[in-house]
Amino acid sequence: MISFLRIFAYLGIAKQMKTVWATLDRAKTDLFTFLVGVGIIVLGFSVLGHFLYGSRLDEWHNLASSMSSLLRFALGDADYDRMASVRPQLTPFYFVAYTAIVFLVALNLIIGIISEAFDETYDEIATSDRWKGTVVSIQEDI
Repeated sequence: MISFLRIFAYLGIAKQMKTVWATLDRAKTDLFTFLVGVGIIVLGFSVLGHFLYGSRLDEWHNLASSMSSLLRFALGDADYDRMASVRPQLTPFYFVAYTAIVFLVALNLIIGIISEAFDETYDEIATSDRWKGTVVSIQEDI
C-alpha cells in the first residue's frame, strides 16, 4: 500500500501531472461537498426503491442491496422488466428520474467543478511561468 502511494508522489514530477494534482487539490472541497449531496440523493432513491420493490424483488430487499441495484444502473445492469412487472405505473418515473438526476445532471456538475478548478490552476501556472520569458539571461549577451 505504501509503495502504491509513493507512485503518486513520483507522478507529481512531470509538469502535466502537477497540473492534474493541483487541479484535484483545488477542487477537493467542492467535490467532497457535492459528492455528499449526490450520496444523499442516491440514498433517497435507494430507500424509495426498497419501499417500491423490496417486498417482491430480491435485489431490492434491504437497503444495501437497493444501493447495489442503483449503482448497477450505471453499468446497464438494470432489470427494468422485472421492476415494471411489480410497479408498472411508477417504474418509468423512478428509472427516468434517477437516470436524469444522477447520470446527466450530477456527472455534468462534477465535470464543471473540475473544469473550473482546472481553469484556475492553469491560469495560476501560466502566471507563475510568465516571469521566465522576461528574465534577461547571461547567455543572450554572449
